[in-house]
Amino acid sequence: LEMQATPGAHYVAGVDVARSVDYTVCWVGRLDTRQLVHVVRFTNLPWPAQVARLRAVYDAFTCPMLVDATGLGQIAVDDLNRAGIPAEPFIFTQDSKIQLLQRFARDVEQGRLMITPHGPTMQEMRVFQQTMRSSGKPMLAAPEHLHDDCVIAAALCNWQLPDVTPLVIRRIGGGIAAQQEAQVWCVRSAPGFPGKFPWRYMQPRPGAAGTHSAEPRRPLA
Repeated sequence: LEMQATPGAHYVAGVDVARSVDYTVCWVGRLDTRQLVHVVRFTNLPWPAQVARLRAVYDAFTCPMLVDATGLGQIAVDDLNRAGIPAEPFIFTQDSKIQLLQRFARDVEQGRLMITPHGPTMQEMRVFQQTMRSSGKPMLAAPEHLHDDCVIAAALCNWQLPDVTPLVIRRIGGGIAAQQEAQVWCVRSAPGFPGKFPWRYMQPRPGAAGTHSAEPRRPLA
């Protein structure tokens, strides 16, 4: 992990604020390398102490923060702004959450994003899933009783990073040029993580929450 800003580099941060039993997580990303370089994760702190911890991150990286303000309205963002932290709200709707997480998964899988290894984040990435609401609409979240705070913070951070073409390695074999997208190093280093998010490739069965059909599907770009 980077503990403070590299001279000349610019950073952004994504923040998932704890509710009653969750963790507050802040992932910091570096713009020029598209790498998540620093993370803080804590729980059971009063809100003023959480603001102080986030202010310490801002002091180290001078990183504007995109905050999951769903259910909190503008209160958390206003408090961060009063503490001298440039912060903007991100409100989750059904569509905005899917767009945020699809982009995060795509960027990890295609080598557009590097993540400094962090045990809780890797574990959340392994178990994250797509289920179906009673309305038949898809829902992306951690399984019941597990956390997704690290994934949400990482996805919010990634949302602010510049969109780039993935690194492509060309191979020549049998007169046919093939392309192979580079695998991101941190995913390879995570035991048990297959390098892909299974929920991106399996079609949920309508009306069967938490289950998937055996038919693969093409992931959204």
